Amino acid sequence: MNEISGDRAYENVRHLTHYHRTGGSRDFFAATEWIRSAAEAAGLEDVKLIRQKWDGHGWSCSSGEAWLLDPEETKLASYQEVAVSIADNSRTSHLTADLIDVGTGVAEEDYKGKDVSGKIVLASGPVAAVHREAVWKRGALGIVSWMSNRPEALDAPDQVAWGHLPYEAKDIEGVKDGTPGTFAVMISPRRGRALQKQLADVKKPVKVKVDLEASY
Repeated sequence: MNEISGDRAYENVRHLTHYHRTGGSRDFFAATEWIRSAAEAAGLEDVKLIRQKWDGHGWSCSSGEAWLLDPEETKLASYQEVAVSIADNSRTSHLTADLIDVGTGVAEEDYKGKDVSGKIVLASGPVAAVHREAVWKRGALGIVSWMSNRPEALDAPDQVAWGHLPYEAKDIEGVKDGTPGTFAVMISPRRGRALQKQLADVKKPVKVKVDLEASY
């Protein structure tokens, strides 16, 4: 009780949540610098950062927003507000396109009778699998995903899941190895189901605008 403070530990963790700490990213190193300075402030001596060799791809997102443009302009997601709103490894994109619902977006039947080429897909399946089927195999521009990490999506209807796209295509039939990915915007299950209903009611795609800046 005299030596350990749960409140202080909580405040440290709360501060670290300001950084989206993907491996090798700008935020990762900013967080390590903060930990170093906090350790020194706590009175620890000889504090060092040890940098090790890594052969991965460091991804940093500087900004990202998605807007539904009709029937009225509505913000769907913002990286500045919720960092996991942009799936890791999403590429810089500035575009406006139709949004089309493909259900889970991971099976052949999800795309039956639907042309997703040049469109953005709305899907609830695992985001990497949706990207493989919609973007790499069928020419979609990107994804608006309402994937959930919960066993039941409505256990946490307003939670935005963390998503991660492959850095590039590998061993996908009909797709050249090394083909870069595009993007995935992550939204909550509640918002995803509302968009599904809206698309079904109007019986046509609606426009979505995506502006995203990221670097490796």
